[in-house]
Amino acid sequence: MRFIPVAFAVAMASSILPAFAEPSEVGVWRLQSIVFVDEATGASSARFGEKPDGYAIFANGHVSVVINAESRAPLSGAPDRRTEEQARLYSTMTAHAGKYRLENGRFVHPVDVAHDPRMVGKDLLRTTKFLSADVMESTTPVFATPDGKKGRSVITWRRVQ
Repeated sequence: MRFIPVAFAVAMASSILPAFAEPSEVGVWRLQSIVFVDEATGASSARFGEKPDGYAIFANGHVSVVINAESRAPLSGAPDRRTEEQARLYSTMTAHAGKYRLENGRFVHPVDVAHDPRMVGKDLLRTTKFLSADVMESTTPVFATPDGKKGRSVITWRRVQ
C-alpha cells in the first residue's frame, strides 16, 4: 500500500514543478566568434578577424542576421576611392533576414532579403547546438571558398535577451 502514496506524490510533484525547458533560439544574440574550418586539414581561421561583431535576432518565426568583420574602416569620402572602399566594406560583412523553421534538427532559413541578392530565395541551412542556455553554436554545411578550399563556418552566439 505504500506504493500508492509515493506514486501520488510523484504525480503531484510533476504537475506542480515546471518541466525542464530546452534552450530556445528565440531572442537577441550577439556574435562571439566566427571561424572557417578547413575540411581537408581541420585547421581553423578567423576570416572575419578575432573580434567580429554582429547580431542575430529570432522572433515570431523570423530571423535577422548582421555580421561585420573587425576593424572595418568607414568610407573616407574621397570620390576616387569610393568604389574600392565600398567593395572592401561589402566583402567584410554579411546580412540576411526572413522566416526560419526547424526541420530535422536544423534551422532552415529561406532568405527574403540580403546584402547579396544571390542569397535571396535560397535556403540557408544551419546545424545548431546549445553549449549552454545562453551560448549557441551554429554550423554551416560544407561550402567551397573563392580560393577553392572546402570547409564550414562555425559561429558562436551569446544571448543578450
